Amino acid sequence: MNLKKTTNIILLLLTILFSMGTYAQDQKIKALKIGDKVPDFLIENIKNSEFKTRRASDLYGGGLLIINFWETYCVPCVREMPVLNKLAAKFKGKYNMLCVSSQDDHTVDAFIKRNTHDQLMFTAMDTILYKYFPHKVVPHNVWIDKNGVVVAITDDYEVNEKNVELALKEKVELSVKDEDLTFDWQKPLKTADSNFIYRSVITPFKNIGNGGTLALNPLSQTSRFMAWNALKTDLIWSAYMKTSRPSEYKLIDIFTKDSASFFFPAKEGQMREYGVEKYKKWERANSYCYELFFNRKVDPDQFYDIMAKELCLFFNVKVEMTKKPTECWVLTKLNKKILQSRTKGTEKQGYGFNDSKFIAKNQPLDEVVKILYSFFSKQPPFVNETGIKFNIDMEKDFKEALESGKGITIEVMRAYLNSIGLELKKKMHAYPHLTIYDLNQ
Repeated sequence: MNLKKTTNIILLLLTILFSMGTYAQDQKIKALKIGDKVPDFLIENIKNSEFKTRRASDLYGGGLLIINFWETYCVPCVREMPVLNKLAAKFKGKYNMLCVSSQDDHTVDAFIKRNTHDQLMFTAMDTILYKYFPHKVVPHNVWIDKNGVVVAITDDYEVNEKNVELALKEKVELSVKDEDLTFDWQKPLKTADSNFIYRSVITPFKNIGNGGTLALNPLSQTSRFMAWNALKTDLIWSAYMKTSRPSEYKLIDIFTKDSASFFFPAKEGQMREYGVEKYKKWERANSYCYELFFNRKVDPDQFYDIMAKELCLFFNVKVEMTKKPTECWVLTKLNKKILQSRTKGTEKQGYGFNDSKFIAKNQPLDEVVKILYSFFSKQPPFVNETGIKFNIDMEKDFKEALESGKGITIEVMRAYLNSIGLELKKKMHAYPHLTIYDLNQ
């Protein structure tokens, strides 16, 4: 046998053995639960740290490790990062926070560059930790004590100074995310005969972490709206305004003796100051999950009309909608250049933001305005005053803006809209306001 052929055979055998070893190691991974001792696994590709690799024991050995599963598109995840950074600084040497994402290196690196979270460690493209700690809803926090034992699995609000102090003293008792794996926002709220043609379900709060909304998708061949752990105010707004929750509750007037059942009884973002336990008690009492589903496409106006009637009946409220002068972002036609964006095909292929790209293929500008209002949720409402009746094709990669650290701001979006013949200006405009009358008096 010649030397070259022998070498190739040896290399092939080594490759097979390595693959079998990797597969066997992967097969050995068992999901861990509270009370389990974690293996001393090696964590690689660590970012924002002097170390590129660390053993798990290196991180929990000082007293406490919290593995924070997050994603850049998760608003609660990003919102809590400054709090996590302050905690890591305060308890440095005793407590480590490892922020784990399944997203790629480029996305996580861009986030780290845009934000100053110097006390937090990050990893990207994780596959191993997700197998040890499976979940569906983020933020998802796994607490590991100095002995390497999983002591809690929680949402984001449990991660606060008081609980970290108690955990370091091994005296903490936390609210557990115990319904996370049984919940799937992509499936019906309850299992039922798959032959149903219509479904409307309202349930109380579910202990899955933060709430969210899956709005009516104009590209789908079915018609479905779903929200989980949402206030009745937000559900009513969605039904009447045909958008996700309002950027400002100034657009809603409520006549009620029990305002706490409609609004959080403190300013937004002050959950921790209000008191975590107090907030959670309020949240459980005043949040709902709601699904309205047709297994065929129905007219959106009719769909939302059904939704509005159901919610008014269930919550026992009367709703009026009137237009009032309101500061808005108004979209107008700047010049004839917009004609170049007129749809040339017939298929609706894209809709909304996807990583760094904004896509709206074969979409009316009314839908584009809804996308913008949803993305810039803290801005005033968006209004379409172009008078354009034809559908358009829009596609823009904002990678350069993200890498520069600016992000996709209103000014960045305005510059793009100007380039295709549209203008976006802030001015007073007649815009719908809701008045809700609580009949539970």
